[in-house]
Amino acid sequence: MATRIGPKRGVTRLSVELLVLLLVSTSIAITASAHGDDGEADGGSLDAFLANSTVQAAASLLHTLGAIMLTSGLILFITTFRTEEDSEKPVVQMLRRIIGLGVGLNVAGGLIRVFTPGHPSVFDVFTDSWASYIFGKHLILIAVYTTCILALMERYTLEKRRRWALIAIVGVVVVAALGVMADQVGN
Repeated sequence: MATRIGPKRGVTRLSVELLVLLLVSTSIAITASAHGDDGEADGGSLDAFLANSTVQAAASLLHTLGAIMLTSGLILFITTFRTEEDSEKPVVQMLRRIIGLGVGLNVAGGLIRVFTPGHPSVFDVFTDSWASYIFGKHLILIAVYTTCILALMERYTLEKRRRWALIAIVGVVVVAALGVMADQVGN
């Protein structure tokens, strides 16, 4: 069982860690507005590192693996977690960790992409249709991460937790559709 912390029933170390991860990644992504307009590294060692094709491939891998772990973890969570007694099963506890790891990997890969030289600024959302799609996609992703956290919190009833997980899965499908639309606009 997850370690309980804090005065309220149901607040677990996993849910606190996911909440902190969500808040930190959101604040970093919102403030990430200074990118090179020419798509080239400006000579700084961090820019050169992030512009490296191997680092970009690793970021895509992390982002994709995180999305796969998150989605499959949510689907298995809904199909496995049918009664309150199931929450004590090792498989449900493992799925909670898989979902949390999926969120973490997805955010890590996404943050590397955000800071890659040449990535559009968040302020391009009003002038670039690709940036608008991506901005909407990431707003929905924040909602997906939030519903994942709610689904993992033990303070809610089984029905609410399963509903939160189902909403997160629907959000993942919408995010995937927006990603396809952004790719079509960007090409």
